[in-house]
Amino acid sequence: MKSCHSEKKPIVSVCLSAILLAMAGCSSDAPDAESFEQTSSREEPLYVASTRVWSNPNIPVCWETAGYPTEKNWVRSTIRRTWEKESNVLFTGWGTCPASSSGLRIRVNDEGPHTKGLGTQLNGLAAGMVLNFTFVNWSPSCASAANREYCIRAIATHEFGHALGFAHEQNRPDTPSTCTQAPQGSNGDTTVGSWDLMSVMNYCNPTWNNNGNLSNTDIDGVRRFYGHPLGPDQQFLVADINGDNRKDIVQTYRGWGSIPFCTAGSTSPPSWSCSNPSATIYNWDAPEQRFLTGDFDGDGRHDDTVQVYREWASIPRCTWNGAWSCNNSAATIYNSGSAEQRFLAGDFNADGRTDILQAYRKWGSIPVCSSSGAGWSCSNPGATIYDSGSPEQQFLTGDFNADGRVDVFQVYRGWGSVPVCTSTGAGWSCSNPAADIYNSGSAEQQFLTADVNADGRTDVLQTYRGWGSIPRCVSTGAGWSCTNAAATIYNSGSVEQRFLTGDFNGDGRTDVIQTYRGWSSIPTCLSTAGGAWSCTNSAATIYDSGSSEQSFTAADVNGDGRTDVVQAYRGWGSYPVCLALPPGAGGSFGGWSCNNPAATIYDIGTY
Repeated sequence: MKSCHSEKKPIVSVCLSAILLAMAGCSSDAPDAESFEQTSSREEPLYVASTRVWSNPNIPVCWETAGYPTEKNWVRSTIRRTWEKESNVLFTGWGTCPASSSGLRIRVNDEGPHTKGLGTQLNGLAAGMVLNFTFVNWSPSCASAANREYCIRAIATHEFGHALGFAHEQNRPDTPSTCTQAPQGSNGDTTVGSWDLMSVMNYCNPTWNNNGNLSNTDIDGVRRFYGHPLGPDQQFLVADINGDNRKDIVQTYRGWGSIPFCTAGSTSPPSWSCSNPSATIYNWDAPEQRFLTGDFDGDGRHDDTVQVYREWASIPRCTWNGAWSCNNSAATIYNSGSAEQRFLAGDFNADGRTDILQAYRKWGSIPVCSSSGAGWSCSNPGATIYDSGSPEQQFLTGDFNADGRVDVFQVYRGWGSVPVCTSTGAGWSCSNPAADIYNSGSAEQQFLTADVNADGRTDVLQTYRGWGSIPRCVSTGAGWSCTNAAATIYNSGSVEQRFLTGDFNGDGRTDVIQTYRGWSSIPTCLSTAGGAWSCTNSAATIYDSGSSEQSFTAADVNGDGRTDVVQAYRGWGSYPVCLALPPGAGGSFGGWSCNNPAATIYDIGTY
């Protein structure tokens, strides 16, 4: 059985395949530092109708057919765990269609599932997508109780790929002769990267519709055209709740009436003491709603939380003082209308209180809401924003000129500069200093802030799992001094691999670790006084949850001045910790000491 997006409706029986999990190990297979700029050409293999990609990643969805609440929920939850979870795209609404509307209109009918075009060709089109929930006439093998939910979910993943503007992979002109499925439906206009056998959009995939799962390269591709995801709805954040200089873990979810946290004990190995105090949470049923931590009341502790969402007229805040004290103070929020809009925390006026800024690549300003301790004072000072035209563009914060005020950087892998807007305390002073940017060709490329030379100014790092280096652009206070320092990178082969920063040997310089849940080590690259990286691959106990939601957090949980690593997953009953051990001779990395102390985790469940 194939799902399609034209009026051609092949009827083929379903073959249910077992899901095979390949566990990738650590292997260093990246080009060296001198050659990677020329030789790294890996891109996201999807066949894309680039002129039909939605410019706004918030795409309305409605149902033209009444009833089927269970089946509609299967579709909704499947899209949440696939396309939405792995990118910045957000399908909104999901109610009954009016007579006419914009966005994606879905009809339920017993025929071959299809769309009437790709991407924005479906905008407001009646029955732009047709899904089958009964399978009486079309592919009856899906009608059984054992198969029906599986078929509905797998088909939904495929058809929503078309709704995002992705054509069938076997339609590509570079399809190999080993794929004998004929081209079907509309073609894309852009081929990027290599042909992908395992794509959910490929009829030649040996697993039908890839069991409704995105391949690694499907994920890469959707991130290129729609941006990186916000992350799981349930968040794990770092704070210092009790002011003991040991980092604690806070759990947040917009549907709760509390903010649970676990404080780190003073014992070695560390333990967790957990509680679940009530708090006022404002749930707008939008995954874009986020929580940030900071010192919003200026008491010297990073122990407060705020809730942010672009459609509000306030920034709710909960301050810890033995209990959560919450208020919903008014704030001027500028709604871009896009899920790309970001809220970032920092002390932009150097008054000791954390403030909130809003950023969006199509604006000509960077709005700021400064904390007064009890409420917010908001302004919208002009700023020079460089629109890359891509949702991959990021905004980062740091102190570029070491004046004690937090500044804003704009980064994009296709540029030759890192624009900076330095805070004056009342507004922004923007410049666009040149910088050597190494374009990996992949949406996985990350930009990280750091202080690699311990001079008090924030630097910018570039990371990608396919390289053999970690390029760094060091702030001079007025511009950037960039080098492409060699580093040992272990390529997991998975988009889940992450790079995190911290001071893992306690020398005051920012270092970099690589994390992946399928490994048994945490590779570490220390920043040296000479501007190079010193890399090791020290063994560590990693607990693989089997889920891409598993996260790694860099935090000093025992207060010894060295950054440790915490693993978190909402389905566990513990927070595993790997402590950074004292450095060896010459400040070399001392390795990891890992344990798995119990903790109370509140799991929101699948969604």
